[in-house]
Amino acid sequence: MLSQEEFLAWTRQNELSEHARSVAQHVRSSGPARRVGGGRHNVTGRYPSRKMGVTIQFESHRVELPTIYELEHDDASWSISTRRPLSSSITALPTENASECFIPPIFS
Repeated sequence: MLSQEEFLAWTRQNELSEHARSVAQHVRSSGPARRVGGGRHNVTGRYPSRKMGVTIQFESHRVELPTIYELEHDDASWSISTRRPLSSSITALPTENASECFIPPIFS
């Protein structure tokens, strides 16, 4: 995960508006918006992320868990966020080398 100084440098480099910067800071400092639910066919669990320094909850061992694992071991990804206020899906804010990631509309 980026330090506060690295995060601010990234927001300046990508010319984020003050509003987008404050929303991103809120997302970075917030915990999950909800706990995993686990429907009839879902397999829930927790993944201990070394990159983020927290345990990440997942609701799907076929979609979310492999994506978390991939992002955890991808050097181009520096942040993994699940169940945050902006999105209930996994969010990876991009670096220059990231090829595919979800970017909330506020950052576009």
